[in-house]
Amino acid sequence: MNDQTKTTTFVSEKTGNTEKYKTIKTGVRNDDQVVNPETTNFVQLREEMRKKMEEKIENKLEENLAEALSNPKSKAVRYGVIGSGHGGSRIAEQFYQFGYPVCVINTSQQDLHHINLPKENKLFMDYSLGGAGKDMDIGSAAVEENEENIKQMLELVFDKDLTKIDSIVLCISGGGGSGGGSAIPLIQIISDYKIPMTVIYTLPMSSEGTITKSNAVVCLDRLAQLSVNKLINGLVVIDNSRIEELYSDVSLGGFFKVANFDIANIFNTFNTLSSLPTQYAAIDPMDFTRIMTSGNCTIYGKVEIPLTIENGRVSMDEDNVAELLIHGLQDGLLAEGFNITDAIRAGVYITGKSEYLTQIPASTFSYAFASLNEELKKADLFKGIYSDERLQDKLVIYTLISGVGLPRERVEMLKEQAQQDLSEMEEKEQAMKSKMEVFQQTIKKEDDKYKLQKKNNSTFGKMVNRRRSRN
Repeated sequence: MNDQTKTTTFVSEKTGNTEKYKTIKTGVRNDDQVVNPETTNFVQLREEMRKKMEEKIENKLEENLAEALSNPKSKAVRYGVIGSGHGGSRIAEQFYQFGYPVCVINTSQQDLHHINLPKENKLFMDYSLGGAGKDMDIGSAAVEENEENIKQMLELVFDKDLTKIDSIVLCISGGGGSGGGSAIPLIQIISDYKIPMTVIYTLPMSSEGTITKSNAVVCLDRLAQLSVNKLINGLVVIDNSRIEELYSDVSLGGFFKVANFDIANIFNTFNTLSSLPTQYAAIDPMDFTRIMTSGNCTIYGKVEIPLTIENGRVSMDEDNVAELLIHGLQDGLLAEGFNITDAIRAGVYITGKSEYLTQIPASTFSYAFASLNEELKKADLFKGIYSDERLQDKLVIYTLISGVGLPRERVEMLKEQAQQDLSEMEEKEQAMKSKMEVFQQTIKKEDDKYKLQKKNNSTFGKMVNRRRSRN
């Protein structure tokens, strides 16, 4: 550290003479510290100053975690984010609010209009009548036709050859035509740049329509194959029906705003915490990258654990912390139906006020982590503990689990719902057709009567023939 100094005059205790000494500006006090070389241990002083400065830096980082979350420089991995379709663009827009470079594409100009991004970061794929009408073939064809336009935008936002970023996050909402249909050709375009890629894929709400559910299953199947073949490095699955349960009191109008914030915020928290120092235990950028690139599916979530505080002291036993951690692991995930015992790797980030973290014995956390590892069947578990001075009387635990298989139960449910709905739609179409054929049946009956009357040479038949012959 380069100390700024000035000269101070005072009387020496040894000689009684007036001497000139240096005043060191420590940077950690408001006043200057006058140092007498006759009585001061400089080595000790330097060490004290160094420790104070480190504490100051550490405290500043911990106290400003909220600020770090929106700071592009406070990230473990430099992600570039792409949103496709309406739902994917909304998630990407939220990443932009956290400081990530973002671009979006869509076949609907109306949807793009309300995405809060610079104009040059939005690409309208002018195809068909506008929009995809939940037809994934239209979304796919639109991307193929706009390949050069897409590459130009990627290189504008992420620099030529995407050198501005380390990895891509592609946000897709599976139920739509633009998003779901664009997924595969868009991944193929991105893969030309030889850059790691993670897909954030959302399953539909329980109230969505038949075609939406059917599209979601078809698109998920295609993405799963790409994940198995390592064409994408991670497939993060988010289930909007699960978020419905977590935020059941949120209005329909505010649901997607809350859901999109949670999806981007939790991901961003992982990426931010993994870049910050901590006096406890850290998950570093390489740890985070290993978790995110484990293949198969990745799921994540968060849970709040209230602390029992008595006379300013934390009162929690090991079993209680472990139970809350494991219980919260399942309850806080933004997707369900996954078998977490399939997990290859997992990361657990515990955040809390430093005053309380220092009171919880290390053995308590160790026991909780060991219990969690048993639950995950010996997955490679990464552990991080970080101060967050915003939290009062609670811990917030963020969990990231990778390498799990598809949520079979949820997929089968979607397939059954889609098939049942399709069957009901077909019955309705047949019923509509029969209703529209009532008039045709009447004409046919009248025509049969006419032929019979004509054959019998009836008076009515003769009258009809005379009229028709005049026409």
